[in-house]
Amino acid sequence: MKSDVKKAILNELKVIIIAFILFYLFFQIHYYKENIFLVLKMAIAHFYLFIIPGYSICLLFYGKIGQIERLIIGTGSGYGLQSFLLYFINMTIKVKIKEYYLYVSAILIIIGVIIFYFRTLRKP
Repeated sequence: MKSDVKKAILNELKVIIIAFILFYLFFQIHYYKENIFLVLKMAIAHFYLFIIPGYSICLLFYGKIGQIERLIIGTGSGYGLQSFLLYFINMTIKVKIKEYYLYVSAILIIIGVIIFYFRTLRKP
């Protein structure tokens, strides 16, 4: 049972790592005049802020849609969900915390991974 969860998590990590490499290469081609480390920093920021939270939320549909579909849908939903949540939090609570967007991304990632873990653990 636990080995199935471990396999599923490693399989998802492979997809994320391959997607990051392709994303970084795309950014490097697009920003070819910029420093390599600046492009790497931008790619990591996009992945942490938008793509990984969206992908982890799309893990709710694990087994219903494929990995590539989850990555594509997760990317779009990550950009939309992150922007909506930050706007909603800022308008309702008037947050005084500097750079609270980092915490929102971490919370989305943690929620998605916890739900994914318990759903795959529960499968017969």
